[in-house]
Amino acid sequence: MVLALERWLKWADLGLMKTENIPDPSIDRFQEKLEEICR
Repeated sequence: MVLALERWLKWADLGLMKTENIPDPSIDRFQEKLEEICR
């Protein structure tokens, strides 16, 4: 799951994921979940 979250966030950052229909708080939640898992 960690790899999937990392990859999605990286691709979103690079503009390779369609995120215009995804609100910013959702992207923040992906980041928060990744940080939670990695603790």
